[in-house]
Amino acid sequence: MADRMPPPPLRATVRSIARETGYSVATVSRALNGLESVRPETMQQIVDVANRLGYRRSASAASLRTGRSRVISLLVPLAREGDILGNHGALQLVSGADRRLVRDGWTLSLVPHPPDGDGSAELESVIRQGLCDGVIIEQTRPSDERVRRLADAGFPFVTFGRTQEAVPHPHYDVDNDDFGHRAARFLIESGCRRPLLVAPDGGLSYGIHRRAGFARALNEAGMSYDPARSVLTESGDGDIVKRMLDRLDGPDAPDGICCGNEVATLALIHRLLATGRRIGRDVHLTQVETSDLPDHYPVPVSGFFQDLDLAGWLLADFLLRRIEGAAPETLARVDRMTFRPRG
Repeated sequence: MADRMPPPPLRATVRSIARETGYSVATVSRALNGLESVRPETMQQIVDVANRLGYRRSASAASLRTGRSRVISLLVPLAREGDILGNHGALQLVSGADRRLVRDGWTLSLVPHPPDGDGSAELESVIRQGLCDGVIIEQTRPSDERVRRLADAGFPFVTFGRTQEAVPHPHYDVDNDDFGHRAARFLIESGCRRPLLVAPDGGLSYGIHRRAGFARALNEAGMSYDPARSVLTESGDGDIVKRMLDRLDGPDAPDGICCGNEVATLALIHRLLATGRRIGRDVHLTQVETSDLPDHYPVPVSGFFQDLDLAGWLLADFLLRRIEGAAPETLARVDRMTFRPRG
């Protein structure tokens, strides 16, 4: 006779957590709902036991009691055609946001949208259906219709990136102007006289900032900044590598390239090595990096690290604090990227 399957483990409940911790059901319930009437050390002990037992809140029950779904939506652009690993940076962002939300019993919901859009239609849908209590928006623009509409509606939100909107709003950002300037300076100090910046869409805030910093460094060094010659707009990883190689084979070829991500850099390295070019002599490279992948390149390439896990954590934290009534002016932070020298 075949062995019987073991019964599934019992679902952890408030009562089972109360039995495990020795606290009352009422205290456990208050702790799991993040109420300030519970002492921090007691709340942490209860949350630790709940996590160990695999406790999951009933979103529908919580919504009926509080009028909140305790769900936060994150707008995520889908991978572009030609991307080698897809939107790999979003994984760290999601991880950080989820880690912060789970701590207080909230759930993260991903809302995908086409890579060439801003997710406005998808955003309207989740809000209209009452599927979340707040949203995290990335890829901001200086004039951002999403920000104006959410602010006018009084719906909680936070942006990954700054805008030029008159209304103050919670945001976390990386100083991309500073990055563009430092990346250009790095290439210039490496001996480059024709550096090339691979930059995001010029309509996005961080794309504008990177271009401005890069141009400022070139001007300070007495070099001319020509957007048509000094900048290459990002596209799918495979396509952008081909376009970088086309630039290297064309007239007035760049002698230094600042890549937008480490996957495109790695693909470019292999193509350059296959054609006999010497990295660090014939052409210099640097990049934005969000992981430790560059530590495993076949050649050393220095880069500028942005911590997307931290970004996700802070975005979720700012949004929860905004939902609880914190003033938007107090929920803003801009960090510099960390230079990682190699070689």
